[in-house]
Amino acid sequence: MEPSSNQAARVASFRKVGFSAALCLAAAMAVGAGALPVPVFAAAAAQAQPEKIVLPVRGMTCGACSGIIRDELRKLPGVVTVEADYEKGTATVTYRKDQVTVEQIVAAINKTGFKASMPQSPDVSPR
Repeated sequence: MEPSSNQAARVASFRKVGFSAALCLAAAMAVGAGALPVPVFAAAAAQAQPEKIVLPVRGMTCGACSGIIRDELRKLPGVVTVEADYEKGTATVTYRKDQVTVEQIVAAINKTGFKASMPQSPDVSPR
């Protein structure tokens, strides 16, 4: 069964908050049919829980540097929030691991000219 244009719009809105395409389509079709898709949304909510990571970043010297990193990471699908702190030399990223990997986040930071790396332990000492 093909989704209607209204269902396609619902799928798009569900995807914006991080739900997978299959769950979005199932939810949109269930809502379109007048059913309350509680199991679908329960599964989607469990899937969409964001993760948080603090990455060491070298080379930031001012607030503008932090802004460059924030702007670049916000382009990645699955990135929920970004806090880049040049004084601490860190980027704290909340992301959905089903949409983006830590490696992709690190690569996006490195693309800006700064040097990000994977944290070695929970107590990361940047710079």
